[in-house]
Amino acid sequence: AAAPGPELAPETLTMLGRIFGMCDTSDDGFINKRELIKACRKTPEVAEFFGLPRKIRQEDGSRDRMEELFQQMDKDGDREITWDEFVAFYAAHCVPKPLVEREDEDDDDGFGATTKDGVPMPTGQPLLFARLVPAEGFEPTPAAVHIVRNRGGD
Repeated sequence: AAAPGPELAPETLTMLGRIFGMCDTSDDGFINKRELIKACRKTPEVAEFFGLPRKIRQEDGSRDRMEELFQQMDKDGDREITWDEFVAFYAAHCVPKPLVEREDEDDDDGFGATTKDGVPMPTGQPLLFARLVPAEGFEPTPAAVHIVRNRGGD
């Protein structure tokens, strides 16, 4: 079946197929919750791909995270993830999308297009971009943002 959503690069589809195959241990074309939990435990690459710890437990909240992720992927609610659901979820949630189209291709500083108020915006595919805007009636002041990615795990 054709993958829904935007076209993905062949190497991305190969990587997705490898991850899907590591989870679908019954080789029936579906991933159920038990298979996902076992695949995370057995293969660190699978756990890392899904952003889950290798050992999923009720006590530490990792079971709730796994349930939430599974339900987001399982669009039809049949308690199994199909290949199409897997690819659609990846395309919708994991493929970086440009914030704005680049105006000046020769400009290599990562900024090109601007917003309507003249604030430069990144034009590549950043992992994260935050724009701080002062509340109405307040003067802009210097600010710092510290971002830490919690990876969870063992």
